[in-house]
Amino acid sequence: MKEQKTFTRKQTNALKYLIFKSNKIGEETKKVCFALINASCGLAVPVLYIVNSREVNTGIRKLISTDYNTHLNEVMKAMGTKFRFSYEDDYYDMGFFSSERKYTVKVWLSPILHDKRASRISPARVKRIKLTGSLYKHLVD
Repeated sequence: MKEQKTFTRKQTNALKYLIFKSNKIGEETKKVCFALINASCGLAVPVLYIVNSREVNTGIRKLISTDYNTHLNEVMKAMGTKFRFSYEDDYYDMGFFSSERKYTVKVWLSPILHDKRASRISPARVKRIKLTGSLYKHLVD
C-alpha cells in the first residue's frame, strides 16, 4: 500500500471519532490525541506533547496496545500512513535536596518512534480541545 502524504479533515475526524468512542480511556487522553492530530497537519508533521499525567500514560497504552480493543496504530497503518502514536514515561528528581519525584509522559504522533525532531505542542493547545460526541459533527468537511 502506498503511503498517503496528508489526510483530509474527514479522514482525521474519523480517526478522532474512533478515539472519542473508546470507552477504555479518559477525557484527558482523548484531548491529547485530538490536539496531536490537529497539530500534525493531516498526519504530515511529527508532534510531541509532554505532560505529568498517569491517566494519559495509561490511556495511550490502551489505545495502541493489542491487549485492548482500539488498536489505534493498526488502524492508522490501514489508513496508509506511517504515523503512529508512541509514548515514553519517566520519573525524575526535583532536585538534589528534594525527596520529591515528578512523573512525566511524552506522547508522540510521528512516523519515527520517540522522534527527536517532533514539534512540541503546548498545554494550552490541549486545553482548548472540545470533545464532541456526534459522528456527524466530527466528519463535517
